[in-house]
Amino acid sequence: MKRRPSPTGLMTAATLVFLAILPVLFRGQQSAEAAVPEFDALLTVTEDGTVHVRETFTVDYAESGSTGILRRLREREGDLVHRIENVTVTSPTFAPVNLTDREFMHERQLRIGAGPPVSGRHTYVLDYDVVGLVRTHGPRDELLWNALGPGWAHPLGEATVRIQGPAVFAAGCLAGRSGAQTTCAGGPDGPGKAAFHQSALRPGEGMVVRAAFASGALAPAAAVTAPPHLGFTPWGWLVLLSAVPLGMVLHGRSPQWLRHALGVAGGGIVVWDLADDVIAGGPWQAAADDKLLCGLMLLALARVATRRTAQE
Repeated sequence: MKRRPSPTGLMTAATLVFLAILPVLFRGQQSAEAAVPEFDALLTVTEDGTVHVRETFTVDYAESGSTGILRRLREREGDLVHRIENVTVTSPTFAPVNLTDREFMHERQLRIGAGPPVSGRHTYVLDYDVVGLVRTHGPRDELLWNALGPGWAHPLGEATVRIQGPAVFAAGCLAGRSGAQTTCAGGPDGPGKAAFHQSALRPGEGMVVRAAFASGALAPAAAVTAPPHLGFTPWGWLVLLSAVPLGMVLHGRSPQWLRHALGVAGGGIVVWDLADDVIAGGPWQAAADDKLLCGLMLLALARVATRRTAQE
């Protein structure tokens, strides 16, 4: 008798295939032939904590087949969430802008220059507001921002990040990849101003700037948080492990109604845990906590009872 593949096996295989082709799908979103000789970002901090960002960057398209660039902006760091608003793009060199704006996994992905292939050197000016980025930490209000986002897919020749605010602040900057960062050149550039510089940034490297204002200098809104994607506690793991002794008990004869009840209850709890945050905040707010472990425990017990029935 030919054995049919289980739903779990099919789901696992589909997941592995998706993860394998994911890099290929996103490889085509970048113009690998492009380079960014100059990048300048001006971060203007307002009294209510909103940060207006103006990025001016030059893109050198080495080949005529280039179809723009992809600018990625994070909207979540850890459990803290901020919003990207009022996005506009212009080009003083009259390059085609054709802005495409979409969200993907807590990122705003801005495709700039999509459409007819372009070549040569072009300049773009990207403006946007970041709401909820400045947060209160004890006696100070702090801005922490990677001005290059998750990193560009192109090398950057010269990068400058400038900060200006309504009051004096302490500032710093680290460049490179996480865990291998170096201090940027630059520092204070006058009252309420700072400027940092970095040369020869490789693809994927960033510039993380920090500006700390004295308490009361700003009036930022309360921080917006999202539940951690995986919020398991020791109690949740204990509940899941309890399936072992309970399964040994249920491995004997158990009524059919109990098996069905365990399966329905376990599946319902799993769906509830995964769906409640998605309904409240969208698909990228999905989070799993101890409810998921409890549901898996009930499903495991239902599975043990089902196997016993099959053996009978």
